[in-house]
Amino acid sequence: MVGGGWIGGVDVSYFAAFVVIFVELAAGVVFMDAWGASRVLSIFEQMNPTTRRRVMILSGALLVLMACVEAGLAVLREYVVAADLQAQAALLGDEGAASQMKDMFHGLPVVVQAAMGFVLPLILALAAMPLGTLFHTGRIVAERVAAGALLVIAQLVAAAAAIVRHLFGIASSFYDLVIFAWLAIERVVRAAAQLAARRMRPRAAEERA
Repeated sequence: MVGGGWIGGVDVSYFAAFVVIFVELAAGVVFMDAWGASRVLSIFEQMNPTTRRRVMILSGALLVLMACVEAGLAVLREYVVAADLQAQAALLGDEGAASQMKDMFHGLPVVVQAAMGFVLPLILALAAMPLGTLFHTGRIVAERVAAGALLVIAQLVAAAAAIVRHLFGIASSFYDLVIFAWLAIERVVRAAAQLAARRMRPRAAEERA
């Protein structure tokens, strides 16, 4: 029985409800696309009319089947609630309340619940039209946002490249300055050494003489 177990701390009935809603929405999208009222799935634009008509009939039949299932579940829920409340009232010994609750869940409330359950899949099918518009608009917006993001990234990369280029230029200039200073110091030292050597030569010659 659905609803008698748990999956990850969530009641199985919730998963069953999500599956039913997803199937109804998918059938509605396929039906509307095959009918030509929406363009969520681009595959129907390439189908021939016969195949599209068959898909539309199958999806429409699935929608009607799901609508009947929803209506039956709504009626069954009302009877289950009525039986539960009637059993509780009978256990409490209030026969009048039990009969009153039994009469409460017959007639108009059950019909309204069944009608709402039958209309729900059709409403989900109609949701395919704004869903198609949302998909196309979202795709355009996503493309523009992606293009803008890529442009911003390109500008940032270009700015970073320019900064790195200038930093390398500054580093090269600083390197040239340091090398020039060391070369100048080396030249001064060599010149001083040569001058000292020249001065020492006459003295050495005089001492030998």
